[in-house]
Amino acid sequence: MKKLIKNFLISTQDAAAASSIREFTINGDVGSVFNLQITNEDGHYYSFEKGNFSAGTKLSTTASTRGSIKSSYEFHILNANANIVVGMTITGDGIVGETKVVGLKNPGTGTSPSVIVMDKAHTIPDSTTVTFVAEKGLNEYEMTSGSYTGSVVLPTVTDDDNYVFLLTASHKDNTFLESIGPELDLVPSSSNYGEFLTTDFRNDLFKSIRINQFTNTTATINLVSSVLTAADVNLSSFSFNIDKPRGFVSGTGFKTSFKWTVVCPTNLAIRKSLDLKAQYFETNKTHTVNGAITNSRTVVLDSVDNLKIGMQITAVSSGSLAGNSHIQLIDRNNKTIVIGATNSFADGITLTFTAGGSSGPNAYGTNLVFQNLAIEIPDLSVTVNGATSNSTTLVLDDASFIQDGTTTIIKGVGIDVDDTVTHVATRASGSNSLTLSSAKTVEDGVTLTIEGSSSTAIITGDVVLTKMGSLDFTTSLNLDKFLGIGVS
Repeated sequence: MKKLIKNFLISTQDAAAASSIREFTINGDVGSVFNLQITNEDGHYYSFEKGNFSAGTKLSTTASTRGSIKSSYEFHILNANANIVVGMTITGDGIVGETKVVGLKNPGTGTSPSVIVMDKAHTIPDSTTVTFVAEKGLNEYEMTSGSYTGSVVLPTVTDDDNYVFLLTASHKDNTFLESIGPELDLVPSSSNYGEFLTTDFRNDLFKSIRINQFTNTTATINLVSSVLTAADVNLSSFSFNIDKPRGFVSGTGFKTSFKWTVVCPTNLAIRKSLDLKAQYFETNKTHTVNGAITNSRTVVLDSVDNLKIGMQITAVSSGSLAGNSHIQLIDRNNKTIVIGATNSFADGITLTFTAGGSSGPNAYGTNLVFQNLAIEIPDLSVTVNGATSNSTTLVLDDASFIQDGTTTIIKGVGIDVDDTVTHVATRASGSNSLTLSSAKTVEDGVTLTIEGSSSTAIITGDVVLTKMGSLDFTTSLNLDKFLGIGVS
């Protein structure tokens, strides 16, 4: 009588990089027979007995018995063997008929079994070489209850991988695949709710289903400053990664808080020039010009991937760049963009496109929000070196990190004599002498406070991820956009 495999239910959702378990169910008539082989990208086969992938279509190992047994279900082996697993078939002198390993015991202190439990009793001589074999996958498995439910352990990966589940009906056992419609997961609490769990059988012999496994996508958030880099300040420690599986979605968001304390060398000073805004987090993408243009706003590129309307061309590998060269239109079919200014580009040069704030990550398919951004410029404490009388000149023991300007405020005894704010009008580079905005009388040795110019900037904020795309990218907080870094 003809028997049918009715469906093969398994989620085809992409697997994350971390190890996970993928469950499946095969439903069919009682007595139907099937084979199931699972392979990875390297062509390694999955062993249900060991729960991993390895080369070859079967597991095989040998062991030597220690002592003889008579009509017993158990025997000792001479040396412990970690390659023996439950489910293996046993052959050797004294073993009659198909016999399986159903249990393993370890009476000693080692981690590998040295006592084998069989599903049948046998009489085996001492020092017999016994062979243990297990075919990988499910081979000629006969349905006894109308369904088979199993699971596969997908390993942790550092490179992308994929797995092919090949279900074959055993025609020689009069078993065939039944053509079915797509099966939906309708369990609201399921992680696969609303997904198609399988697709139609297209023939009565076999069905192949592929599951992709991807490494996590990495969003790198770091700090950049051309001024500090030119001063040989190492900014590599001001960086962190957000690693999540591609397709990761969170309604509440995955939040990463950061605090960066930037200290400049003694020949420089830091001043706050603007409030810290999300737009100063910049994401770049480079593309190559495919065909020279002269005085044109239309540019053909090698690719327009990860470009969005509004992105600004901020650099060219050679030639010149007109201001306001932002993307106004993208023709993705023809890999063409229209920009806001007329330019002349040579064929093959590289253009750097930049987007600020959340727009940059969004171009890579990722939703990132920058929140609770703040910057603190700690006050400086300075000591007066020599009394002054109604003078704009003030000499300090050390005037490092003080940059002149209307936002560099000086306060303290002898300075705050009225409601007028006093700032550092001028200071020669490297000098300990300041020129104040108004004349003051200050005693020698008095400690004063400098606001608005410092050695240090403390930057804090939150980065909230609600959706992770499939491509790695870097978003850089451009320090030079909101801090004035100059000679002190």
